[in-house]
Amino acid sequence: MPIAAAGHTLQDVRAFWDSQPFDLALPKNDSAFGNCVGCFLKSRARLMRVFRDEPEQADWWARMESLGLASKPNGASFRSDRPRYADLQRMAQEPVLFEDDPDADTLPCACTE
Repeated sequence: MPIAAAGHTLQDVRAFWDSQPFDLALPKNDSAFGNCVGCFLKSRARLMRVFRDEPEQADWWARMESLGLASKPNGASFRSDRPRYADLQRMAQEPVLFEDDPDADTLPCACTE
């Protein structure tokens, strides 16, 4: 992740794109729909937003996980700490009770001291 390694922030990236003579026209002006929409490094909440609006964006990722190319008997997944892409795609089409805020930070707490 060379941009992060160079110390650039999300604000730097937005300023760059805002200075261009064209608009990327991302759906809902949401950066979750930017380059590599299904990237396994994105938060689950961001992926769910994309897959809710554009379920086909999960197709390639789900297909790669289903090929069984890994040495594991059941294939492989991009992340072991969350559901597979086919499951995320299916779950994104279910009714939403509440939405996680992928950009929210946890507030510092001293309740365990």
